[in-house]
Amino acid sequence: MNFYITYGTADFLHKIAKKHHLENLLYMVGKEQAALFHETEGETVFKAPHAYDVIYAKGELVQSGFVTLNHIPVKLESRALFESTFQKKTNISEHQRGFQAIRVLRPQKDEEVYLILTLWESEDLFQDFQESEAFFQPHEDTGSIFSRPAYLTSYHAVTDN
Repeated sequence: MNFYITYGTADFLHKIAKKHHLENLLYMVGKEQAALFHETEGETVFKAPHAYDVIYAKGELVQSGFVTLNHIPVKLESRALFESTFQKKTNISEHQRGFQAIRVLRPQKDEEVYLILTLWESEDLFQDFQESEAFFQPHEDTGSIFSRPAYLTSYHAVTDN
């Protein structure tokens, strides 16, 4: 499965979402920019996408709620270790109230930033998860597989397509 993301202004991306309303698109707005997500077996409708392979998926991506993108910079030589470590552990977020979907995305180019997209019913339910004991469970020590610190971006669904 392929996953594509394009970023831009809310107005510009809204026009693309309306034009391609039959595609599996999520139109989301963040504090600084908007994002359009496209999950497909084929090619994307975007002209300049960020392209990813879906290496883990659970739940359905629906045009509602709150999306987080955890940007995880993994050294190129450590990709296999990162992926095997992720596959071995149960994703804690999947068992939390308000969780709707997750996608673990491997960059298709030799970039080092993986994305973990989670979709929640609301921002409040995501924040409840962040404050829970489950969020703070210790992770397996994977050494220095990361090239720099991870960071989180977030978006709210726009339901007026």
